[in-house]
Amino acid sequence: MKAIVLDVGNSHLRAKLWTGPACRATLQADPPLLETAFRIETRRALADLPLLRGEIDRLLEREGRPPLVLASVVPTLTDAIAALRADLRIIDHGSSLPFDLQVDEPEAVGPDRLCNLAAACAAGLKDAVIVDAGTATTFDILQDGAFVGGLIAPGMAFAAQQLGEVAARLQPQPFGRRELTPGRNTADAMAIGAWQVGYSGVEATLAALECRWPQSRTILTGGLGYHFRKSPRIFDADWTLRGAAHLAGIVST
Repeated sequence: MKAIVLDVGNSHLRAKLWTGPACRATLQADPPLLETAFRIETRRALADLPLLRGEIDRLLEREGRPPLVLASVVPTLTDAIAALRADLRIIDHGSSLPFDLQVDEPEAVGPDRLCNLAAACAAGLKDAVIVDAGTATTFDILQDGAFVGGLIAPGMAFAAQQLGEVAARLQPQPFGRRELTPGRNTADAMAIGAWQVGYSGVEATLAALECRWPQSRTILTGGLGYHFRKSPRIFDADWTLRGAAHLAGIVST
């Protein structure tokens, strides 16, 4: 079944085409990716809602107006997209979930996190640690088929960017892998520090969670999730969108 799946995050909005069972959530090392329709910065979409609506409407028209699925953490964009389609399938805590919600505030759990958990269930997992490394880094725990909670931390690149923007004498530096060596100037010291502390913090936290729940499978996603790839962890850039498609009833397990 064809569908358009929208993933609206704090940094970017992604629109991808779902093409059926070949794109279902799996635990293979290199899962087939969904076809990208368009990707824009969230701040740009917020600043120009007519542009966003036009992009989505043109995509719908081009693809024969298939079902439209939305997982959004930005309420303003949720409302703007909802105005396009009365039958929009919006993912939230009220969706039919394939797992129990054992948390204090189900309504406060981000749709992206619900999608990640749903994709784990769709892949046949009852126990999983799911790391979504983007603007925020989230660690969500699926235990015996129930979401028992998780951790939320600033994203590695986001934290580095904020330091450069807020500190009076510092400037933002590109974020990326850097060797552990003393920086000989401020820019290098910031870039090396951002990588080493950011990466090491996430890796240490993930390793501790894997130690506590050794029966769990580790799933990585998000724009920076690939940095933590190692066997038997699975990285899937489209994990969230696969979960959204399952929760919307586009594909069955």
